[in-house]
Amino acid sequence: MKILSTATLIILLSGLFGWLSNLPQDAGEDVPEGKLNSLSFAPFREGQGPMDAIFPTPEQIDADLRLMGEKTHSIRTYASAEGTMPVIPALARKYGLTMIQGAWLGGVKTGNKLEVDELIRSANANPDVIKRVIVGNEVLLRGDLPPEELINYIREVKKAVKQPVSYADVWSMYMKYPELIKEVDFITIHILPYWEDEPIAVDDAPAHIERIYKHVQQEADSIAPHKPILIGESGWPSAGKQRGWAVPGVVNEAKFIRGLIKVANANGFDYNIVEAINQSWKSELEGVVGANWGLFSVDRKEVFPLTGKVYENPDWYKGLLVSIALFLAAVAIFRKPLQNLPAIPMAGFLVCLQVLAVLWVSQAEFLWYTSYSDWQRLFTAIITGLNAA
Repeated sequence: MKILSTATLIILLSGLFGWLSNLPQDAGEDVPEGKLNSLSFAPFREGQGPMDAIFPTPEQIDADLRLMGEKTHSIRTYASAEGTMPVIPALARKYGLTMIQGAWLGGVKTGNKLEVDELIRSANANPDVIKRVIVGNEVLLRGDLPPEELINYIREVKKAVKQPVSYADVWSMYMKYPELIKEVDFITIHILPYWEDEPIAVDDAPAHIERIYKHVQQEADSIAPHKPILIGESGWPSAGKQRGWAVPGVVNEAKFIRGLIKVANANGFDYNIVEAINQSWKSELEGVVGANWGLFSVDRKEVFPLTGKVYENPDWYKGLLVSIALFLAAVAIFRKPLQNLPAIPMAGFLVCLQVLAVLWVSQAEFLWYTSYSDWQRLFTAIITGLNAA
């Protein structure tokens, strides 16, 4: 009887702790209209990605753009000629979306020509949808092209389209290569507090964004006064490795997005948030954190709402139920030896069983959530099984 009563108390305390640890949290002011200004859009699904040249179907892109129409006024794309990317403008039109269309530039000239040619064709064919174009993304940061070659591509596109033309990179690249400021029609900077050399805590991120924006604006005004600035990328990961004070998490991502929008609205900043949908293929380049910057998961479920309070893990109780089931199974197995123990050692043993069950389930959940392929899931199953043994 003492085993049953102690086990029941442990279960109740576990439930209470789980509930208190997962109460909905305040994530800042609601987003006006529940919509964003612009979102980085890549329609890849699990098992798809540009690195393997596996692209979504037009039907899948159409479904994603229907979803985007509910969340944002505009989308930013990064490539024009790859795979099925050329179908995006026509489909975006269906859902009242405008676009900031990009051409992906790298170290291969033939690929760059295809991208630039398609960007020009698409921009001229869809002026009602494509309002701005971006030639290259973080090319200088990666070291794929020297500034002179990049500028030649920018000039080529500027001569061929009527839309404003820009180049996108982390904000420090515009400070390193100020000659770009004169070449572009608008300056596109990426401000990513999580990825800064000295990572910024989420609560300090809005002030950091405002400070960097105004710093770039001041420097740009000394070269080309009153040139428009777009925050081309800003966001926060919902999962992954902590970097200094920058802690990934669902609530922190919601806090960041709402804080960014508040600062942008207060100062009249133009912005695009990275990103619309989690991109599992990015885990190959940046690990878990790279795959988890989206407002939607890879299976198109909302990661967090733009209004109201936010749960870090709304399904926390499912893991708790599994851990309780494992705990009860272990209690049944060790019931006879436990009957011979004094009350305190017996209670301590039961507590250890429940803690181990919770840790095992938590690890299994994390590994499964951050598995982005069949072989990774197989690895998760093996590790989880070995830990159980």
